[in-house]
Amino acid sequence: MEFYKESLSAMLDEKHPNPRKKCHQIMQKVDEHVARKCGQKQKHLQPCDEREPCDCTPCGDHQRLADLVVLIDTSGSMSGKAAAVSAAAEQAIQAAFERCPNHLRVTWLGIEGSFAGTQFTETYRDYLTHGGAPCAFAASTTNSGSAQGQMEEGADAINDLSRCFDWREGACRSIFYISDEALDQGDPQNASDTLATSNAIAAAQANQVSVFLHLAPGSGASNPATVQNYHDLAAQTGGAAFIGNPPTVEEYTTLLTEAICNACKRCKAVKLPEIKPCMSIAWGDSKCDHMETDDVEILCITLCNCYTNIDFTNVMINYLQVVDAAGNAVPYLPDGTPSVMVVPIGPICFGDITHCHDNQPTCKSREFVLYTRGARAGKYQLKLGAVCFGVTINQILNECFEFDLCKS
Repeated sequence: MEFYKESLSAMLDEKHPNPRKKCHQIMQKVDEHVARKCGQKQKHLQPCDEREPCDCTPCGDHQRLADLVVLIDTSGSMSGKAAAVSAAAEQAIQAAFERCPNHLRVTWLGIEGSFAGTQFTETYRDYLTHGGAPCAFAASTTNSGSAQGQMEEGADAINDLSRCFDWREGACRSIFYISDEALDQGDPQNASDTLATSNAIAAAQANQVSVFLHLAPGSGASNPATVQNYHDLAAQTGGAAFIGNPPTVEEYTTLLTEAICNACKRCKAVKLPEIKPCMSIAWGDSKCDHMETDDVEILCITLCNCYTNIDFTNVMINYLQVVDAAGNAVPYLPDGTPSVMVVPIGPICFGDITHCHDNQPTCKSREFVLYTRGARAGKYQLKLGAVCFGVTINQILNECFEFDLCKS
């Protein structure tokens, strides 16, 4: 309570020329203080229906688990880069951990080999096999395929690790893969690389694994198809890709901070159907009215909300534009003004348009004027540009949490 007595009372006593801004500053202080206090709590109530609690807590939650696998292509072309990769990754992991402290476990693995003097001293296949995790390996067995190619089966290794690694229950899961070639047995890039990439994406998505990648300088970084596979594997699993540059602590810190702090992707985009106001434009004082090449017409633009549980907020049409039938600007008159124009051109504000009432849509209309002077006869288009609005969904939710009382 001392925080409220001292910090906030001082702010309240100050005179401020903008009360709204002052109120926002006070609320921001309160939010920051309470977030720090609540972030120190060690236990959570469980939902009454025994389902998993909502996992949308701040990044600063010190109870969060994070599992990170750092995986490297162990082919000959990476031998000269492995030490730099290992050193940069070590420093970056420490920097990322300091930014977002949590219960982090890092596992360093090579695909089908290791590099002396680095953290990459164990193959991923040995780790999964000796760890007792039953796994139907997607990658080639040690008796099939070329030995060099097996060391570069990045997509299949990511597939295997996503499915068979001993991820801790409740941990954020991420894989950081470093290579300089295509994702299935190295170069050349072909259809098998894209297929292996698709399979790795499916495995990572099914097991909530975010994949981060570094395509180091080499033949792969100059092949657009290889680069696309790396971007697809990262983007479709919630990760990120670093393409074509040598390993640096700065770039690795950016990638690994994301991997360590945000691999769980607690904030996600909701897939929504297309939601928009119903728009119409009316004109003409009689059925016999016509728009002529020299004319002044008043038109009405109407926006309606035809939904029962959604409100549109701050609805605005930023501009109106008249173009010819081909989408080109209308001809200009000798005085430099367009031969067809609308007034006002925008913005046109509608405010909030609430949901339907009594099974009737809620509508708002605004007027504008269409001027024509010496215009060419023919078809024109009226474009409504940058129609902006917020969507508020009206819902009612009940929740229940259980707790136990111990005898005093």
